[in-house]
Amino acid sequence: MRRAGVVILCLLMAVAAQPYFLARIVSVRASGNTIEVLVQTEKSSEYDSLAESTPQFSLSENGAPQQVQIETLPQANEVSRTVILADLSKSLSRQQFADFKRAAQDFVAGLKANDLVALITFHRKVRRELNFTADRELLKKKIAGLRQQGRRTMLYEALLEAHKMLRDAPPRRAIIVYTD
Repeated sequence: MRRAGVVILCLLMAVAAQPYFLARIVSVRASGNTIEVLVQTEKSSEYDSLAESTPQFSLSENGAPQQVQIETLPQANEVSRTVILADLSKSLSRQQFADFKRAAQDFVAGLKANDLVALITFHRKVRRELNFTADRELLKKKIAGLRQQGRRTMLYEALLEAHKMLRDAPPRRAIIVYTD
């Protein structure tokens, strides 16, 4: 644990020495001889002009330089793919089902222009209602037309189907599950 504290201190000092971006440590995870530190930055225009491959900080332990591996996570402006899983079983109350539909409609309304969404429903069977689309009106229409049916909840099978759909998708991907 002392080593993780030293790494955090070194990272904080290195980040503080760079005046052209804000950063915060999101998480620290130690496993064996590896310490993974997730640092989130907000770029400024000065930082944007720097080469992406140029490390912006160094790390040393007891004065000895350590190898730093920098990975850039997807940017917020990249296309995302999301699968909405909707539980149609009657185990949800009418109010819960209405709340789900309202929340799903709000989610669709907040999407960026290029974001893609698919819709899967499940109860006694799993059904792909809509493959990935950027058509907001079609998504809203499909969500509005959902009706409760059946008593079973095949959640695991629905999750597997969503996982299959996202298997080869770009890094910005998510599964949203509406169930009780």
